[in-house]
Amino acid sequence: MRVLKAITLFAILSATFISCSTDNNEDIASKEEVMLKNNSNYAIQNFESALRKVSSDVKNIVDRDDFNKNPEAYEKELQIVLNPLVSPSKDLIKMMNITEAEVPGIHTSFTEHQTIATGLLIYSQQTADSDPSVLDCVARAFVGLELHEGFWSSFTNRRVLIKAVGKVASRYLGAIGAALIVYDFVDCMEWI
Repeated sequence: MRVLKAITLFAILSATFISCSTDNNEDIASKEEVMLKNNSNYAIQNFESALRKVSSDVKNIVDRDDFNKNPEAYEKELQIVLNPLVSPSKDLIKMMNITEAEVPGIHTSFTEHQTIATGLLIYSQQTADSDPSVLDCVARAFVGLELHEGFWSSFTNRRVLIKAVGKVASRYLGAIGAALIVYDFVDCMEWI
């Protein structure tokens, strides 16, 4: 009889423990999802803030009379102006769990300017639902990539994003190229 009572008590306690444990696991998973979403929102907002901050400086350089004749003269100045975008771009790349190994065209690691262009692609992908004009503007900014029209309509797919990153990474993209991409995008978005 004692053994039966002990087994019954053990079964009740086990069922209670498992039930509480399952609830705790669900709570933990739910909290992790909220934290991940908050981190994603922060990364997106941080990138947009940095992009808006550098946009007027980029515009001032690109709009100079002699820029089109000798853009190389502005390479170092553009590197300094674009530098605040590097860290927020890296945060977006981490947020999407994109590694250099899975991107075609990357053999070692992203350059700073490829990182900025990649950040802009990710930002555009992540904000397209709330602002559809973002896709038009990113298509305008990356017009030299020769991506087909249907590409941008399926841009919400991670695989397509990685393909776009590969297209960016496979081209030399120095400070001048990155600045022109940023300029075209923010101009189209009417942020400058």
